[in-house]
Amino acid sequence: MSDSKTDKIYDLEKLRYICNTTLNNYINMEKRLNENKRFSNFILTYYSIFLIISSLTSSFFDLYNSKLCEYFGIIISVVLLAFSLINSNANYDKRIDVVTSAINKLKTLKRTTSLKPEEFKKEYDEIVDNVEFRSDIDFFRTVKSCCKKSGITWYSSISRIQKNDEQTKKLKEY
Repeated sequence: MSDSKTDKIYDLEKLRYICNTTLNNYINMEKRLNENKRFSNFILTYYSIFLIISSLTSSFFDLYNSKLCEYFGIIISVVLLAFSLINSNANYDKRIDVVTSAINKLKTLKRTTSLKPEEFKKEYDEIVDNVEFRSDIDFFRTVKSCCKKSGITWYSSISRIQKNDEQTKKLKEY
């Protein structure tokens, strides 16, 4: 049984539009991954510094409860270990490199003018198949940016935009 979406052949202009939307998704994905990487590194550094300061404080100040400091030091060490394992398994650097590579390939594909629609779609599919799925946040940011470019408010419902059929058509495409 064939799927009607996969059998649909678009013209080159529509394929370039789809490619541009995917490109926006990937740019938003790259931003999100970079933000997550920076946040994770900040948290690891912050907890490590806090752990060192807490240990030193109990050594140099008598008013500080050393038993309580050791207790919280162990808890923070376990949290730090668990978070660092999760962070290292997230492979942010590798994922960012894959997305950046896909962005560059999509930009090159978009600039290519000598391809037929079937060839364009084949190359597009090869690029997209090697990248992880976007998150809903990435898609939402893409929809917001597409709405902004088209002069549509992203929080409007289709029923409120009925005054302009072209805006309704654009919003339904997203």
